[in-house]
Amino acid sequence: MAGTASGFRPRRTSIGAEGVSHGAQNATDNPERTPVPPRAPSRNSITGSMCGLIKRIEQAFRNIPRGEVGIREAAAMDARLYEGGLHEDKKRYAQSRAADIEENWQEIPDEVLAADNAVFTYLDDAGFKFIMPAIMRWSSKPVTVDKNHVAEFFAMRLLPESRKADKPEAMVQKWRLSKEQIVVIAEWLENYLSRHSRCPSALEVAQFERWKELAHRA
Repeated sequence: MAGTASGFRPRRTSIGAEGVSHGAQNATDNPERTPVPPRAPSRNSITGSMCGLIKRIEQAFRNIPRGEVGIREAAAMDARLYEGGLHEDKKRYAQSRAADIEENWQEIPDEVLAADNAVFTYLDDAGFKFIMPAIMRWSSKPVTVDKNHVAEFFAMRLLPESRKADKPEAMVQKWRLSKEQIVVIAEWLENYLSRHSRCPSALEVAQFERWKELAHRA
């Protein structure tokens, strides 16, 4: 996933347009005065922003029904296909399926969300929508350490680089997303992409801009 996109990352500053202009004018009028650069957002402000996003995720995705395939069963499908670990072990596969007992996505343990970055491929549409808010909330927690790059693979599902893949409009229809959910997804994508060093491709940027358009239209 390579490529660069100039101006893609949102910039934050604690100084408004008028304040910046005023500071520049003072520096010109008084050459001996050294302009004070804007301070980076504090850890508390970043944490507060993430907490606000988490609350909006929980509100937008309340009462989401589970799908036919759960996250543990999807992980078992991945293991059976790529590792061969469950190819002949029907008992272990059945145990994985039976372990998906959560009726509320907020009850899915963090360690389950963090375990496998390939589960998204094996989920049915309802199953994907069910774990979507769980992944967004988990990855937005300041204490989360995403060793398996689960959030990145999740973002790839929302910003596919293949031109043959579903566009955001089709995803909205497929997952039956509400206006509030579209807005939250666009906000999560913006936060995720601004906090990670990976440079998005031009196609990913276009997909992200489309999510933002859909959110503004909502």
